[in-house]
Amino acid sequence: MSKLQGLVSDIHQSLAEQQPNETDLQKFLADVSTSILKAYQERDEEGQVKSPLRFSSIGKPARQLWYASRIADQAEPLHPATRIKFLYGDIIEHLLLLLIKTAGYKVTDEQGEKKIDGIVGHMDARVNGVVVDIKSASQYSFDKFVKGTIFDDDPFGYIAQLSGYADGEDEAAFIVMNKVTGQIHVCSLDAMEMINFKEKVKNVKSLVTD
Repeated sequence: MSKLQGLVSDIHQSLAEQQPNETDLQKFLADVSTSILKAYQERDEEGQVKSPLRFSSIGKPARQLWYASRIADQAEPLHPATRIKFLYGDIIEHLLLLLIKTAGYKVTDEQGEKKIDGIVGHMDARVNGVVVDIKSASQYSFDKFVKGTIFDDDPFGYIAQLSGYADGEDEAAFIVMNKVTGQIHVCSLDAMEMINFKEKVKNVKSLVTD
């Protein structure tokens, strides 16, 4: 049984009975302000040559990573609409963490660094000790988490990324908000559903560097 099984109902109940405390509210406001300011800057050193191998990219198709490792300087700048989409995605993720805290759950290790075989990533957080990846999603993507088809159709490598953050642990979870309807869903992964991230990194490195 997932340690976060009751999270969504607890969030719903807290909306009627609780208010965020001042500390959590101020952190939320500071995080939103930071996200807004970043939207006016180059995102992830956009346009500069950098390693394509990150926790967030290891699960992507090897062909895509091969090209990214060789012609990153030829990538087109992000369209302004894409920047705005990323911005409100970031704001929704900050909001989800505030809702989780207000529901009485312990949130730790926000943006905690993880390094495996030279690949660096930063997890979103732990919720009651469980490594979580916070997502905002379209209806289509949200349904994939609800129905479990994300395990078979994962073009962005979300399963690999979360497996890396939860390396050696028995549970991890995606906490997803439908950015159209406001619905929230917890999609848990147990150890059997996670991939071997270290082996995946080894295989990807051999393909990309050849």
